[in-house]
Amino acid sequence: MSVHHCPVCGTLHDVHPVLDRLAYGRQLTCSPRCKTIFPGMVRQRVLAEIAALRRLVVPSSGNAANAGVAGKAQILDDRSDNAAQGREWEMQHGN
Repeated sequence: MSVHHCPVCGTLHDVHPVLDRLAYGRQLTCSPRCKTIFPGMVRQRVLAEIAALRRLVVPSSGNAANAGVAGKAQILDDRSDNAAQGREWEMQHGN
């Protein structure tokens, strides 16, 4: 028998060698009670990870569609500023 660590309650439990080989590195629970709890724990962890990634990707303005429009407007403003600076330089240098 091999020993596994339950991902839910943290206890060490014996696992039949056939189940150990079939686990392929996955965590095995120690009881039917822990087996019913484990999918909910995994789902909570995955949803928390997704929420954390969304906080990194979505701007703080809250609306991604408006943020895209604001970003395009900023690019256009930068281009017009660059064009104005180019015209000023040409006027100063006589080209």
